[in-house]
Amino acid sequence: MKRVRREAVTRLKSVLLQDKLHAPNNFIEFVKRDIYTTLFNYFEINEEDIELTVEVDKAGNYIIEITGRAYRLKNIPVII
Repeated sequence: MKRVRREAVTRLKSVLLQDKLHAPNNFIEFVKRDIYTTLFNYFEINEEDIELTVEVDKAGNYIIEITGRAYRLKNIPVII
């Protein structure tokens, strides 16, 4: 009986963690767009060259991975 409860708890935790990952429609695209906008201030970059993944670990924490390719740095004035 304890084994069955333990398995049920494990399955429930798994379901809850997966449910936590379900963000509103287009959430990832909104975040990706914000990241692109920020990076565009400093780099020559295309939005298509940015990849964003969001996962949930066993503890319920979000794991966010961002990769991108920029073609060059933009000239940024230095304030002395």
